[in-house]
Amino acid sequence: MKNFSQLPPLIFLCFMLYPWSLWAESIQAAEKISLQFKWLHGFQFAGYYAAQEKGFYAQENLEVDLRESVAGISTVEQVLNDEAQYGVADTALLQERLNGKPVVVLASIFQHNPLVLVTLKKSGIVSPYELPTKRVMNNLNNDAPLLAMYYEAGVDPTKIVQVENTFDLNDLINGKVDAFSAYLTDQIDDLTRQGIEFNIICPTPRTRATFFACLAERLGLRA
Repeated sequence: MKNFSQLPPLIFLCFMLYPWSLWAESIQAAEKISLQFKWLHGFQFAGYYAAQEKGFYAQENLEVDLRESVAGISTVEQVLNDEAQYGVADTALLQERLNGKPVVVLASIFQHNPLVLVTLKKSGIVSPYELPTKRVMNNLNNDAPLLAMYYEAGVDPTKIVQVENTFDLNDLINGKVDAFSAYLTDQIDDLTRQGIEFNIICPTPRTRATFFACLAERLGLRA
Protein backbone atom coordinates (compact mmCIF):
# COMPACT_ATOMS: atom_id res chain seq x y z
CA MET A 1 0.00 0.00 0.00
CA LYS A 2 1.35 3.41 -0.93
CA ASN A 3 2.19 5.83 1.83
CA PHE A 4 1.30 9.55 1.72
CA SER A 5 4.73 10.52 0.37
CA GLN A 6 4.08 8.46 -2.79
CA LEU A 7 0.76 10.19 -3.62
CA PRO A 8 0.68 12.69 -6.50
CA PRO A 9 1.58 16.17 -5.18
CA LEU A 10 -1.87 17.74 -5.81
CA ILE A 11 -3.74 14.97 -3.98
CA PHE A 12 -1.23 15.05 -1.15
CA LEU A 13 -1.76 18.82 -0.85
CA CYS A 14 -5.53 18.34 -0.64
CA PHE A 15 -5.11 15.86 2.21
CA MET A 16 -2.90 18.33 4.03
CA LEU A 17 -5.20 21.35 3.55
CA TYR A 18 -8.52 19.67 4.37
CA PRO A 19 -8.12 19.74 8.19
CA TRP A 20 -7.02 23.36 7.97
CA SER A 21 -10.14 24.29 5.98
CA LEU A 22 -12.34 22.71 8.66
CA TRP A 23 -10.49 24.62 11.35
CA ALA A 24 -10.82 27.91 9.46
CA GLU A 25 -14.55 27.35 9.01
CA SER A 26 -14.98 26.65 12.71
CA ILE A 27 -13.41 29.98 13.70
CA GLN A 28 -15.26 32.03 11.09
CA ALA A 29 -16.34 35.32 12.62
CA ALA A 30 -19.91 35.32 13.87
CA GLU A 31 -22.43 37.33 11.88
CA LYS A 32 -23.45 40.42 13.84
CA ILE A 33 -27.19 41.09 14.00
CA SER A 34 -29.07 43.82 15.84
CA LEU A 35 -32.60 43.28 17.17
CA GLN A 36 -34.43 46.47 18.15
CA PHE A 37 -37.11 46.14 20.82
CA LYS A 38 -40.15 48.44 20.96
CA TRP A 39 -39.93 48.87 24.72
CA LEU A 40 -37.53 48.63 27.64
CA HIS A 41 -35.98 45.30 28.56
CA GLY A 42 -38.70 43.20 30.17
CA PHE A 43 -40.80 40.05 30.29
CA GLN A 44 -42.30 40.40 26.81
CA PHE A 45 -38.87 39.76 25.27
CA ALA A 46 -38.06 36.75 27.47
CA GLY A 47 -37.82 34.37 24.52
CA TYR A 48 -35.01 36.37 22.94
CA TYR A 49 -33.06 36.50 26.22
CA ALA A 50 -33.51 32.76 26.76
CA ALA A 51 -32.28 31.97 23.26
CA GLN A 52 -29.18 34.04 23.89
CA GLU A 53 -28.58 32.52 27.34
CA LYS A 54 -28.91 28.96 26.02
CA GLY A 55 -26.52 29.65 23.17
CA PHE A 56 -29.01 29.17 20.33
CA TYR A 57 -27.71 32.22 18.47
CA ALA A 58 -24.11 31.09 18.90
CA GLN A 59 -25.00 27.67 17.47
CA GLU A 60 -26.02 29.46 14.27
CA ASN A 61 -22.84 31.55 14.38
CA LEU A 62 -24.78 34.72 15.19
CA GLU A 63 -23.79 37.52 17.53
CA VAL A 64 -27.09 39.19 18.42
CA ASP A 65 -27.29 42.64 19.98
CA LEU A 66 -30.60 43.02 21.87
CA ARG A 67 -31.44 46.72 22.04
CA GLU A 68 -34.11 48.35 24.17
CA SER A 69 -36.14 51.21 22.74
CA VAL A 70 -35.19 54.86 22.77
CA ALA A 71 -37.94 57.39 23.48
CA GLY A 72 -39.16 59.16 20.37
CA ILE A 73 -37.52 56.74 17.92
CA SER A 74 -39.69 54.35 15.90
CA THR A 75 -38.62 50.71 15.80
CA VAL A 76 -40.01 50.39 12.27
CA GLU A 77 -38.03 53.40 11.05
CA GLN A 78 -34.84 52.00 12.58
CA VAL A 79 -35.32 48.80 10.58
CA LEU A 80 -36.18 50.67 7.38
CA ASN A 81 -33.13 52.91 7.81
CA ASP A 82 -30.84 49.88 8.31
CA GLU A 83 -30.04 50.96 11.86
CA ALA A 84 -31.22 47.48 12.95
CA GLN A 85 -31.65 44.32 10.89
CA TYR A 86 -34.70 43.19 12.83
CA GLY A 87 -37.24 44.87 15.06
CA VAL A 88 -40.10 44.05 17.40
CA ALA A 89 -43.27 46.07 16.80
CA ASP A 90 -47.03 45.57 16.71
CA THR A 91 -49.96 47.15 14.90
CA ALA A 92 -47.77 49.98 13.62
CA LEU A 93 -46.43 47.43 11.13
CA LEU A 94 -49.82 47.17 9.45
CA GLN A 95 -50.10 50.92 9.08
CA GLU A 96 -46.56 51.24 7.74
CA ARG A 97 -47.19 48.51 5.16
CA LEU A 98 -50.45 50.19 4.10
CA ASN A 99 -48.42 53.37 3.65
CA GLY A 100 -46.14 51.56 1.23
CA LYS A 101 -43.20 50.99 3.56
CA PRO A 102 -41.19 47.83 2.70
CA VAL A 103 -41.56 46.04 6.03
CA VAL A 104 -42.65 42.43 6.56
CA VAL A 105 -43.75 40.42 9.62
CA LEU A 106 -41.77 37.22 10.22
CA ALA A 107 -43.64 35.99 13.30
CA SER A 108 -46.18 37.11 15.88
CA ILE A 109 -44.75 36.20 19.28
CA PHE A 110 -47.77 36.97 21.53
CA GLN A 111 -51.32 35.71 20.97
CA HIS A 112 -52.86 38.54 22.97
CA ASN A 113 -51.90 42.16 23.42
CA PRO A 114 -51.20 43.11 27.08
CA LEU A 115 -52.13 46.76 26.48
CA VAL A 116 -54.78 48.16 28.85
CA LEU A 117 -55.92 51.48 30.23
CA VAL A 118 -55.22 52.27 33.88
CA THR A 119 -57.06 54.80 36.03
CA LEU A 120 -56.71 55.72 39.68
CA LYS A 121 -59.31 53.98 41.85
CA LYS A 122 -60.47 57.28 43.32
CA SER A 123 -61.36 58.57 39.83
CA GLY A 124 -64.31 56.18 39.51
CA ILE A 125 -63.43 55.56 35.85
CA VAL A 126 -63.90 51.82 35.35
CA SER A 127 -64.99 51.40 31.72
CA PRO A 128 -64.70 53.02 28.27
CA TYR A 129 -68.11 54.64 28.79
CA GLU A 130 -66.67 57.17 31.27
CA LEU A 131 -63.83 58.24 28.97
CA PRO A 132 -65.45 60.93 26.77
CA THR A 133 -64.14 64.41 27.82
CA LYS A 134 -61.47 62.69 29.96
CA ARG A 135 -57.71 63.09 29.40
CA VAL A 136 -56.29 59.82 28.13
CA MET A 137 -52.60 59.25 27.50
CA ASN A 138 -52.17 56.81 24.64
CA ASN A 139 -51.20 56.70 20.98
CA LEU A 140 -54.10 55.58 18.82
CA ASN A 141 -51.80 55.11 15.82
CA ASN A 142 -50.13 52.21 17.66
CA ASP A 143 -52.71 51.25 20.29
CA ALA A 144 -55.12 49.31 18.07
CA PRO A 145 -56.66 47.23 20.93
CA LEU A 146 -57.73 50.42 22.71
CA LEU A 147 -59.16 51.93 19.55
CA ALA A 148 -61.07 48.69 18.90
CA MET A 149 -62.34 48.77 22.48
CA TYR A 150 -63.71 52.29 22.00
CA TYR A 151 -65.57 51.33 18.84
CA GLU A 152 -66.88 48.12 20.39
CA ALA A 153 -68.29 50.14 23.29
CA GLY A 154 -69.79 52.72 20.94
CA VAL A 155 -67.47 55.45 22.23
CA ASP A 156 -66.34 58.09 19.73
CA PRO A 157 -62.53 58.40 20.11
CA THR A 158 -62.70 62.04 18.99
CA LYS A 159 -64.68 62.81 22.16
CA ILE A 160 -61.74 61.67 24.29
CA VAL A 161 -59.03 64.21 25.07
CA GLN A 162 -55.91 62.57 23.65
CA VAL A 163 -52.70 63.46 25.49
CA GLU A 164 -49.29 62.81 23.94
CA ASN A 165 -47.75 59.75 25.52
CA THR A 166 -44.76 60.40 27.78
CA PHE A 167 -44.70 56.77 28.99
CA ASP A 168 -44.34 58.19 32.50
CA LEU A 169 -46.77 56.70 35.04
CA ASN A 170 -46.24 59.72 37.26
CA ASP A 171 -48.47 61.68 34.89
CA LEU A 172 -51.34 59.44 36.02
CA ILE A 173 -50.30 59.38 39.66
CA ASN A 174 -50.00 63.17 39.81
CA GLY A 175 -53.33 63.76 38.08
CA LYS A 176 -52.05 65.17 34.79
CA VAL A 177 -54.19 62.61 32.96
CA ASP A 178 -57.28 60.59 33.89
CA ALA A 179 -56.29 57.36 32.13
CA PHE A 180 -52.96 55.94 31.02
CA SER A 181 -52.17 53.17 28.52
CA ALA A 182 -49.94 50.53 30.09
CA TYR A 183 -48.77 46.93 29.75
CA LEU A 184 -50.09 44.26 32.10
CA THR A 185 -46.67 42.62 31.87
CA ASP A 186 -44.72 45.30 33.73
CA GLN A 187 -46.15 48.79 34.31
CA ILE A 188 -49.08 47.55 36.41
CA ASP A 189 -46.58 46.04 38.83
CA ASP A 190 -44.98 49.47 39.28
CA LEU A 191 -48.27 50.82 40.67
CA THR A 192 -48.75 47.81 42.93
CA ARG A 193 -45.29 48.17 44.44
CA GLN A 194 -46.02 51.83 45.20
CA GLY A 195 -49.21 50.87 47.00
CA ILE A 196 -51.39 52.86 44.60
CA GLU A 197 -54.97 51.65 44.11
CA PHE A 198 -56.06 51.54 40.50
CA ASN A 199 -58.64 50.29 38.02
CA ILE A 200 -57.85 48.37 34.85
CA ILE A 201 -59.92 48.93 31.72
CA CYS A 202 -59.13 45.88 29.65
CA PRO A 203 -60.15 45.30 26.02
CA THR A 204 -62.25 42.18 25.45
CA PRO A 205 -60.50 38.98 24.28
CA ARG A 206 -61.77 39.69 20.78
CA THR A 207 -60.21 43.15 20.59
CA ARG A 208 -57.03 42.02 22.36
CA ALA A 209 -56.35 39.35 19.73
CA THR A 210 -54.23 41.68 17.62
CA PHE A 211 -50.65 41.71 16.44
CA PHE A 212 -48.25 42.17 19.33
CA ALA A 213 -44.48 41.80 19.70
CA CYS A 214 -44.11 40.87 16.03
CA LEU A 215 -40.65 40.12 14.73
CA ALA A 216 -40.15 42.16 11.55
CA GLU A 217 -37.54 42.93 8.94
CA ARG A 218 -37.16 45.17 5.92
CA LEU A 219 -38.61 43.58 2.78
CA GLY A 220 -35.85 42.05 0.68
CA LEU A 221 -33.28 42.00 3.50
CA ARG A 222 -32.39 38.35 2.91
CA ALA A 223 -32.68 38.47 -0.89
